[in-house]
Amino acid sequence: MTHKKIGLVLSGGATHGFAQIGVIKILEEQGIILDLIVGCSVGSLVGVSLSSGKKMEEIEKLMLKESIFTFLTPSMGTQGLIKSEKIVTFLLKNINVTTFEDLKIKLIVNSTNLKNGEEIVFEKGPLLPALSASISIPGIFTPIQHEDKLLIDGGFYEIAPLHLAKDMDVIILIDVSKFDNDITTKSNMLSILKQSVANLQQHVIDLSINNLPKHQELILIRPDISQFRSFEYKKANYLAMIKLGENSAKKILSEERTRKILNL
Repeated sequence: MTHKKIGLVLSGGATHGFAQIGVIKILEEQGIILDLIVGCSVGSLVGVSLSSGKKMEEIEKLMLKESIFTFLTPSMGTQGLIKSEKIVTFLLKNINVTTFEDLKIKLIVNSTNLKNGEEIVFEKGPLLPALSASISIPGIFTPIQHEDKLLIDGGFYEIAPLHLAKDMDVIILIDVSKFDNDITTKSNMLSILKQSVANLQQHVIDLSINNLPKHQELILIRPDISQFRSFEYKKANYLAMIKLGENSAKKILSEERTRKILNL
């Protein structure tokens, strides 16, 4: 039987990334072998963890034992509130990798050039600048200076970069980017801004899905994390999102079409 090349695409979504951990735990249970992992923003952190050879159960334990405040290093500048490098440094130390070449599964991550809006793609060299740039949400994290470029979160180019898995026969997309705010005439400016950006990002994802080449088969796993804020600080909610991810994966993997595509 001809081997289908399978790529896993992990969207951005801030702490909604815990749902991705749950999905991947089920993919691991099913013995699905990946040829490529593509990550954007938090998806790049989940992706590098998986690419390193670590099991998601190990990553779950690692992240749940740490307080989010462990990673918050205030920025002394005016371009953001905190620095993203501390989060990335902590993770890389615990999964024992420093470069893309150290990884067991090929990884591609994206970021955005703030100066002109172009996508900057990383797939070789040091992981620290690549991951730090990919997660640098404007207004929260300071942009990352890399060579002659000022880089921000990859989600401001494409939050679910399906195009970076163009050589794959099958793409499994775990999309945790959806943000549902109960917008009313009384909503504050920040809520309106977040919902507006989220709507645009979802539109881009839909366009990417509709424009996939005919030879590619897509398996979309989209846990319903709308009840959770994009930045959660309670471990109980992290656990709930992981469980949601597990249940979503089980549902999709039980479908006849999915099982046929993946030869399950």
